[in-house]
Amino acid sequence: REALVALEQAAALAEAEPARLAETEQALAGVYDRLGDWGLAEAHLVAARDLLRDLADERTLGQVHAELALVQHRLGRSAEAKETAADAARCATAARDRGALARVGNVLGMLASTAGDDDAAIAHLEEAVHLARAVPDNELLVAALNNLAHARHRGGRTEIALEAATEALSLAERQGDLHHLAALHSHVADLLHALGREAESMEQLKASASAFAAVDEAGARPQVWTLTEW
Repeated sequence: REALVALEQAAALAEAEPARLAETEQALAGVYDRLGDWGLAEAHLVAARDLLRDLADERTLGQVHAELALVQHRLGRSAEAKETAADAARCATAARDRGALARVGNVLGMLASTAGDDDAAIAHLEEAVHLARAVPDNELLVAALNNLAHARHRGGRTEIALEAATEALSLAERQGDLHHLAALHSHVADLLHALGREAESMEQLKASASAFAAVDEAGARPQVWTLTEW
């Protein structure tokens, strides 16, 4: 909530600076996405996109398109999300931005998983992991590894899914992001349960509940408890 207040103030002060305003709109969208208010997240990303189009900033525009595609995916608008992801890919390719391309691959992997195409999902997400390692971008790497683990598990490859999820958890622990950390503990618990490792699974569930409780104390909405991919 404090972040929203600060960012709204920053947006008011940046009205005469389109590049800075676009950056602030993108940051506001990120906060609303964490709160589960995806309608507002989308509105701020659209505002950032429109500003960046006028500035012809292909690099940042590619990142915003990728984030917008993810929000559209959360809202259940898969066809629109695919079109937005294609826009992101075009911008990222034009800007030669591997980070933005990794974000595109991450979103395309989630869309493929939703469509039930596990092989395509795994291919997109493995490429996203590769690009995120090369950038490097640990936050993006955590997301891609988590999503890759989901796709591998759905494809019947639970052992190597656990490897990806465990690496994501280790990286998230160093970052200290309680929301993602809670979701990753829960994910690892599910994979351990699927492999019959019940004692280890229970320990991960306890850690997940503790982290989610800390997030909930900050006044988060119930939607944060449903986080599985990002």
